[in-house]
Amino acid sequence: MITVTIMGVVLGLAVPAVTRIQLRAKNMKAKADMEMIAAAVYKQLSDTGKWPGGIVKTAWGGYEYSLAHGYSGMASNPVVGSATLFGNNWRGPYLEKLPTDPWGTAYWFDPDYCIYRPNGSLIRFTKAIVCWGPNRRGRTGVPPANGKCIWGGLNDDGDNIIVELKPR
Repeated sequence: MITVTIMGVVLGLAVPAVTRIQLRAKNMKAKADMEMIAAAVYKQLSDTGKWPGGIVKTAWGGYEYSLAHGYSGMASNPVVGSATLFGNNWRGPYLEKLPTDPWGTAYWFDPDYCIYRPNGSLIRFTKAIVCWGPNRRGRTGVPPANGKCIWGGLNDDGDNIIVELKPR
């Protein structure tokens, strides 16, 4: 009986520690993926003058784009009407295959990501590569749709992982 109790205490201490280590490893993997994606986004921006989704370099705001979708411009230069979204300067593919985050969700580009203080007040807007984190949701509680784009829903809810992008 004492042996079983001791084993229960040891397991009770070990399981949370292992869970924390696994979460830290997944966060590190997501951050590394996003740094690689950010380099590809900067290359696309340098070539075309446009962010993912065809957003011009100087614009702020707009739709959030799943980087797994063709309109992101990471893997192809999509045709819209009779022209390509990124024009003749597109030199991609910038990424052969876009990774999904460690929780199985696509990474996103947000042209006006909101960064909040812990009390909920806005710090600033920024362009960012976004990972929804373990809960796979943004501040609004909207689960990601791995489609072309969404309006709103990517704001920080406490577990998102972001890489800020600044025009170069």
